[in-house]
Amino acid sequence: MPLSKRQHFFLAELDIPVWELRETSLSTDAKIDDESTEYTPPALDIDLSPAIWLLMASTEMNDSEARLFDAMLKALKLSRRAVAVIDFQTFEALAGRDTDNKILLVMGETSLMPAALSLTQPTLIQQNDSRWIATYSLQDMLQQPALKATVWQALKLLPVAN
Repeated sequence: MPLSKRQHFFLAELDIPVWELRETSLSTDAKIDDESTEYTPPALDIDLSPAIWLLMASTEMNDSEARLFDAMLKALKLSRRAVAVIDFQTFEALAGRDTDNKILLVMGETSLMPAALSLTQPTLIQQNDSRWIATYSLQDMLQQPALKATVWQALKLLPVAN
């Protein structure tokens, strides 16, 4: 990564040798301003505008999971564009920003959801300016089809299901 003159100056002041200047730079979306120590996190490639956010352990779905997910959306008369699918790690990096007036549907167990939520008893919980619902993951439903009834009860709590 090319260093600025300011960075070379500070490295020299600290007696840290610069071994070589690289011909190729490492790419990163994160930006650090040379004039300040403020860090700007990388931009997310996720559209956060939908009112419903689906939080799951991984956004990678196999064929069976994708078919089940699409069937769930179809039952709710929603398209994939109407739902922001976010993994737990990305949601944690968001640090609660942009969640106002959002419905957060958590699929699977995670420490990120409010303590009052339960996978076995679907309820809609208001926390700050967002609403939370928790249910089983796609993998759980595929392994135990009987869980789909509980998931359907959770999905019916979404305003679009009414």
